[in-house]
Amino acid sequence: MVEPEIAFAELKDDMNCAEAYVKFLCQWLLDNCLEDMEFMADKFDKGCIDRLKLVASTPFIRVSYTEAVEILEDAVKNGKKFENEVKWGIDLASEHERIKKMGLPLEPYEWYLDLRRYGTVKHAGFGLGFERMILFATGLENIRDVIPFPRYPGRADL
Repeated sequence: MVEPEIAFAELKDDMNCAEAYVKFLCQWLLDNCLEDMEFMADKFDKGCIDRLKLVASTPFIRVSYTEAVEILEDAVKNGKKFENEVKWGIDLASEHERIKKMGLPLEPYEWYLDLRRYGTVKHAGFGLGFERMILFATGLENIRDVIPFPRYPGRADL
């Protein structure tokens, strides 16, 4: 997992960093793993190489949160089904921010709480998991198929 956190950054800076990172990864795969990607195109996703080229060479379109929700709502109206309801205002990570409500001990997190206790500088960040990037690049449909060291019930000892 890569999770850059940029001090003194705004959302635009964060988006620029994320875009540059994803473009770099796509181009790196094309430059260094073309044979592997050709195998994936032959066996699984005929469009994976074209997708990597497109992402590596095309500026990302920026949409606001409201615009993104409207796009998703239109998709639902046109028959697209999502596991989670599409609705403006839902912050999917909010439940994970409730360290006390979940009964977790505070002691292991005190260092982090101290960092923010008296405020902080403006900052921004994002995260991209290795497996998610490989899933995108290869066109495989299930994340379990790209995990290099899979763990499953009864076999988490690896």
